[in-house]
Amino acid sequence: MARTLSGFGLVFQLSRCRGQLRFTRVSESADQVCGVDAAALLHSAAHFTACIHDADRADFDAALQSSAVHGLPWNWEGRILTAGEVKWINIRATVSQPQADHTVWDGIMLNISHTRRREAALRDMAAVLEQSCEAQRQRLARQLHDHLAHALAELGEHLAVPPPAEQRLATWQRAQQLARGCAAVADRLAVQLHRATLADGLHAALRALAHEVTAQDDVRLTLHCGDLGPLEAGTARQIFRFTEQALQAIAGLQPGLPADLRVTRQPGLLTLELLTSASPPQSAAVCQTLRARALLLGGAADCGVTADAGWRVALRVPVAQAEAAVGTQLG
Repeated sequence: MARTLSGFGLVFQLSRCRGQLRFTRVSESADQVCGVDAAALLHSAAHFTACIHDADRADFDAALQSSAVHGLPWNWEGRILTAGEVKWINIRATVSQPQADHTVWDGIMLNISHTRRREAALRDMAAVLEQSCEAQRQRLARQLHDHLAHALAELGEHLAVPPPAEQRLATWQRAQQLARGCAAVADRLAVQLHRATLADGLHAALRALAHEVTAQDDVRLTLHCGDLGPLEAGTARQIFRFTEQALQAIAGLQPGLPADLRVTRQPGLLTLELLTSASPPQSAAVCQTLRARALLLGGAADCGVTADAGWRVALRVPVAQAEAAVGTQLG
């Protein structure tokens, strides 16, 4: 077992007698896990405790003491410093010989640095996605403010002073035009804030999204998408969000911007490709966000400006057939 855990974890037996810690058994992988070789640990437990990060030492002592007093399993997670490197370890041990002044633990010490780094990366991705959502909210707010403020100011001017008789019809028609324009902007923003749902599957949701983008965002989008079959609900939702964000990036770049979206599914793999003849002004930031979304899906995204100054987004996601129907609405 010790050989199997080499470089990842070590098996140990630790005793505490009259407050003194002593390792009585340590597997050969000790040096790879905590930076101290087995012989040094067996000679003195202080070689290990000296490595514990100052910020985590009090928690280490408290967890050890609680386990000894109550005879409960010892489960501690914290940082150690080894050769100038910070490592995260998790200790899981059970009390095998509880006595008043002598306690023995049999357990395993795991190197969880990779897991911790991945968690930190996921937090960073979540922050990037939140920044992207906030930028989208601000964009929608500016659109609403700029259009409505202008329209309402002009409408106020028309209504402030009764127009001459010969101008009343024109004034009334202009007021109607402004009111209809405000209603159209409100409808368009409402659509962007509440896109299509996945109630009928990803294929139907993408078709609805393509229709909305074509109608509301002045993009001539052509969708090529066959039957995608059932997908796990969370995967389908994230693929939809990825597509939505990529399309939002090209909305309003130029009137009637042509774009081509292809989505295909093969056994175990879903691929998506978006091609357009113009790139968004913040292409690098958008691509960073899309790559973060792809990583959350367990896939990969290739994104950037093409040789002809266009823009390409490609997504590859491993997928498995869901056992249950994907009747999940986007929230």
